[in-house]
Formats: sequence, C-alpha cells, structure tokens
Amino acid sequence: MKSTRKFKAIYFPQKNEDGINIVKNISISFNTIEEKNLYKRIEKISSTEIKHIVAIYSYNQLLKAASDENRKITEFIKLRLKEHFFNRKSIIKKTINVNKPKIKEWLKNLETNNKSQDAEVAVSEIKKFLKQLIN
Repeated sequence: MKSTRKFKAIYFPQKNEDGINIVKNISISFNTIEEKNLYKRIEKISSTEIKHIVAIYSYNQLLKAASDENRKITEFIKLRLKEHFFNRKSIIKKTINVNKPKIKEWLKNLETNNKSQDAEVAVSEIKKFLKQLIN
C-alpha cells in the first residue's frame, strides 16, 4: 500500500560542545487531511522561510520554545505554521528575542524629553518592532 505521509525538512543551526557550527535537520511528517493541507502551503517554501514564519532561528531556541509550551519540537513547528496560515484573525503566539539594552534606551529617551530627536528615533524603532510582531 502506498504511503500518503508527506515530509518536510527544516535545517537549524547549532553549536556543538567545541563551539563549532553544525546543522540540525528536523523532519516533520504530515499525516492527517488537516496536516496535508498545511503541507500544501509549505511544500515549496524554504527552510529559511519556515524559520522566519515560526520565529525560531536556532535548534537550541527551538528546544527551549517547545519545552516552554510542553510540546514536541515537530508539534511546536506545525502549530506555529497552522497559526500563520489558517488562524490569521486569532491570537498567534510568537517567540521573540528581546534586546533589553535597546528597550532601556527607548525608555530613557522617551522619559527624558518627548520632543527630542532621540525620542522620535525611539518611537520609530518601537513602531517597527511592534509591526514585526503582527506580520
């Protein structure tokens, strides 16, 4: 009997114990009809594009995010992809990297003088950051 299971490989960078960059290959299977509809959406997009959609860029980051949600890594990726492609009007969970020094700089610039050029730059950067969260 012919298998109808579909697979997609996603490559994540990782550093080994010696600090050398290596690549971890994650193979995701798509079994159910719902999952096959998802597979049709992603079958032609690159691993890099998938990492952008799920907002995870390294294997260690993937392990932590999946663990934080108590999911297997493949379940985590499929859930993020489903949210992106099928639940655009609902709440979408994203993992973001927060640059604490940048946020402190924004707050300082906004608190000192709302009319300063630094405050305008901070507002512009905050708007850009917030737009990235919803795209």
